[in-house]
Amino acid sequence: LVGWIEPGARAVLSALGGRGLAFADLCAELLASQLNDEPWPLSPALASMLAPDRQRGVWDNLSAGHYNAAAPP
Repeated sequence: LVGWIEPGARAVLSALGGRGLAFADLCAELLASQLNDEPWPLSPALASMLAPDRQRGVWDNLSAGHYNAAAPP
């Protein structure tokens, strides 16, 4: 997870898993770029796959009781 938890308030770089050593430098550079409003070292599409809120719609649907196990929310 790399990015803002709350826009302008808190950011996170976590959950790197078993490949953390390989991805730590790139993720740190991405977070530093986001914090300093600089160009990102990754495309926005790839960075969104690392964003802490990438599953926000799924969790919102689950908490609202709108989840159907047969089809993705």
